[in-house]
Amino acid sequence: MLDEKASTCAVITQLSVGSQDTFVVRRWKPGYMNFHWRYDERVIQIDAGAAVRAVHVHGDRTVVVHDGRVDVYGPDNDRGVLRRVETRGGKPICAVSRDAPLAFACAGAEVGEAHVERWLGDGESAPLSFAAHSSRLECVAMSWDGRLVATASFKGTIVRVFHAADGKLLHEVRSSSSVAESRWL
Repeated sequence: MLDEKASTCAVITQLSVGSQDTFVVRRWKPGYMNFHWRYDERVIQIDAGAAVRAVHVHGDRTVVVHDGRVDVYGPDNDRGVLRRVETRGGKPICAVSRDAPLAFACAGAEVGEAHVERWLGDGESAPLSFAAHSSRLECVAMSWDGRLVATASFKGTIVRVFHAADGKLLHEVRSSSSVAESRWL
């Protein structure tokens, strides 16, 4: 069996049946997109209470972004949701690190707040929420290794880069005084 942590190749299929959405996550050995090389398949049942906006796969964890919340599912489907983070209304935004260990950043429970979680080793570290902007977040990005978080405000005039471990502001980039629309970082 291949190392699940090494896999970055995954295909996610959504099947809507009745009152539940079902997602099938299939992982492949990196570099092989051949059905016969598949080494892992998981089925995740999600209640249809909130629309699914995005799904991220990271090793053996699956991060599902809804309107108003972010759910983290683990390898054991019987346990259900490992972690649920309630987010502020508006755009459902979330960024997930690509390298081990799992880290993700999303909008927090308050306006302009960023929420960061880093899962070190077998468990998670304490979640961190900090005031990133005075207006609601429009966009969030995370570095490959999960050490840096970049946020853009709804007004679009400021992009800030924070240290993910403690929320310390590292860099701030200002555009002109006119409002700009941030769609990506």
